[in-house]
Amino acid sequence: SAIKWTMRMLIDGDVGELNGEQKKVLENGYQANENIIRLTKDLLDVVKIEEGKFDYNFEYADPGEIIKKTIEEQKIIAGKKNIQINFKEPENPLPKIKIDVQRIGLVIGNLLTNALNYTLSGGVVDIIIGCCDANYVEIKVRDNGIGIPKSQMPRLFTKFSRGKNAMKLQ
Repeated sequence: SAIKWTMRMLIDGDVGELNGEQKKVLENGYQANENIIRLTKDLLDVVKIEEGKFDYNFEYADPGEIIKKTIEEQKIIAGKKNIQINFKEPENPLPKIKIDVQRIGLVIGNLLTNALNYTLSGGVVDIIIGCCDANYVEIKVRDNGIGIPKSQMPRLFTKFSRGKNAMKLQ
């Protein structure tokens, strides 16, 4: 928090003006700090899930609005990487559904972050939402990034797993 607060003061010019290069370096550091904060929260959530102490707060909400908010939060990163995000909403409005807005926002945010991280400059990320039937909503995140090799698919949902091609990319 102290690092975040200090960097924000510097970026905002509270302690003097910065040149463009200085500001760019600080903004990159600020974004890296935000990523560390997000990762720490995610790791704490994993511990809560494993201990059975993960709380949910269900309410009726519009999943399309949650997706739009998540896209808005990621637009700067997408812009810097020259990646286009397309959101395809259904022709007919979806009903509000009972979900944990914060948690589903995290899920969509993580999917979108991964899509942006592993899509090369000039790429495209599509988010598509629709009704499967009266009880289910389907949300798809599709990109033209590096993908996951078939040989690594069995490890897809194991903790801290990454494809060899993802490690090479970074």
